[in-house]
Amino acid sequence: QGLVELPARGHDMLWLREARALVVSVPEADALAVIDTHTRRLRGLVKFEAGSKPTRLVRDDAARIWVGLEGRGEVALVDAAAMKESARVAIGAPGALLLAQADTLAVARDAQVAIVDRAARRVTSRATLDAAPSQLAWSAAAQSFVAVGKTLALIDNQARIAQRVPLEYDAAALALFDQGRLALIAHANSVSLLDLATARVTATVDVAAQPDQIVLSADYAYV
Repeated sequence: QGLVELPARGHDMLWLREARALVVSVPEADALAVIDTHTRRLRGLVKFEAGSKPTRLVRDDAARIWVGLEGRGEVALVDAAAMKESARVAIGAPGALLLAQADTLAVARDAQVAIVDRAARRVTSRATLDAAPSQLAWSAAAQSFVAVGKTLALIDNQARIAQRVPLEYDAAALALFDQGRLALIAHANSVSLLDLATARVTATVDVAAQPDQIVLSADYAYV
């Protein structure tokens, strides 16, 4: 039904229903591609400085998104409707970034998680983990960000670590459900169910080797 050519390989994408836009990060082009979901055509590119390497995307509001600029160690706030950047927050040195959004924005880089005030657009606090996480998400039930690597950590909006749960594996994928009370964590050849309220693994099931994504429907998890 539609085919949109990008300037280079896309990395992440985010659908903004209210803005009728699909935003795709294109690291090699140092740009975001904004696609009109009604006409199925490219509206245009939001360009960043050379070497910015935009990757991860999370929603801010109906039309704005936060984008991780891994080449600069920064996050940028972009208005997809106006096709322009409106704010920039420095996180640290260049490197891989993970983003998760709630009332605040959490940005993980190496073993540190920075909490960004979305209104003031500045880092307000930082948490230091045992090791760099591979996944980051927000749990409404726990009112905490969930950072998962070799350890699962619950981090609140003030960067206080409420819980650390050692895992027997390095997490490859994370999916939260039941309003964020339960977590599915994929690793080498299995998926475990973890209750965030009790910090216990309640079940584990074997799957094909090297699972890397989990998608949830109303009743099932697809790995």
